[in-house]
Amino acid sequence: MRIVSLNCWDDRTGTVIPYLTGLDADIYCLQEIASSETLSADRGSFRINTRLFAELQRALPGHTGYFFAASRWYYESEYMKPGDDLRLGNAVFVRNIYPVCDFVARFTYGSFRDLPYGEKTFPSRAEAFRVELPSGKSLVVANMHGVWDPTGKGDTMPRIGQTAALLGLLKGVREEIALPTVVCGDFNLLPDSVFFKEFRTRGFTDLVTANGHTSTRTSHYTGNPEKKGKPLFADYMLVSEQVKVLKFEIVREPEVSDHCPLVLDIE
Repeated sequence: MRIVSLNCWDDRTGTVIPYLTGLDADIYCLQEIASSETLSADRGSFRINTRLFAELQRALPGHTGYFFAASRWYYESEYMKPGDDLRLGNAVFVRNIYPVCDFVARFTYGSFRDLPYGEKTFPSRAEAFRVELPSGKSLVVANMHGVWDPTGKGDTMPRIGQTAALLGLLKGVREEIALPTVVCGDFNLLPDSVFFKEFRTRGFTDLVTANGHTSTRTSHYTGNPEKKGKPLFADYMLVSEQVKVLKFEIVREPEVSDHCPLVLDIE
């Protein structure tokens, strides 16, 4: 089975869809996904793909897609008028041969609300679900887009709170502590966060730092220029001790986002 995690950066590069379909993954855990029923596919003055979720679903006919809105974005321009609806959030796509038996989604920080263009504080959310495998066994997967803070990625009270929220989410889906579990996404955290300490005590391993990687960002990332050349962490892939990893890769090329895709192959 192949699981992919990617912050899609709202497909600003225009290359996310063909790249993801080419990976032929069984489960896609995606962050920064836009969805609109009123805006056309023509980006106009926007750089983002406002129909990204719908276009991904069309490109992945063998998967079922789930979109989870975190906020509604408004940017008055020649392209976007009052009454237009643009929602931003997470998405999960699961190959149809894997029945989804349980699914829980909730906010780990804040709640759904309208966001004026340029606002720097965003609600954050996570989703956890259990799929049945052909072997008759179950697998739990969680996808999270963590709290973003313009001052950096160190621990804050909202980030400590999201750790507890995600653990509670998993508890409701895992049922049995022995169920193999994968937790991934753009956590917006540093490796020394209390988040990872909490998960390590529960038998999880982070495949990003465990394999010596020092960055999950691409050259499209322009934030915090003073950190140029320093480790740039944001995205992680954690596995419980029951997961048998065949291969894990942080994909550096092609650069389809300002985040690197994380690709995990498991038995």
